[in-house]
Amino acid sequence: MNLLTPDGVIFVSIDDNEAHNLKLAMDEVFGSENFLGNIVRSTGQTTGQDSGGLGSSFDFVLAYSKDDVDLSGLRLNEKDLKRFENEDERGKFAYDQMRKTGSQDKREDRPNMYYPVLAPDGKEVFPLAPAGYEGRWRIEKYTLEKYNTEGYII
Repeated sequence: MNLLTPDGVIFVSIDDNEAHNLKLAMDEVFGSENFLGNIVRSTGQTTGQDSGGLGSSFDFVLAYSKDDVDLSGLRLNEKDLKRFENEDERGKFAYDQMRKTGSQDKREDRPNMYYPVLAPDGKEVFPLAPAGYEGRWRIEKYTLEKYNTEGYII
């Protein structure tokens, strides 16, 4: 069966419940040698996180092609252009705060993610929530140091 033309490409989206089975079926139909990769897409809809279960805010896109395909990126829509208005030699980017917000945002939730960050003026900054309690950062100290060395912290 030859369902993929030499210059064809197919992308199939699925949630995590059946991603494994879809991969097996796609390998059989389109050939495992034509598998480009699995793109993880954020849905922005985390579910189950606070229910004692595993939260999932992603779905998966399996990509297949017989030919090399340029997957260097998609054009940004108007909303994305506003969010990713900053640009450097690596491309467009958006600022994101380091302090964790929402559920599980307290120091006691992840004690290893409560540490001082040195501000440009030399003062130590801690993740304090607007409500006054001790919060936590989104990333551990090791990751912060790595990102800082790589120039990702502004």
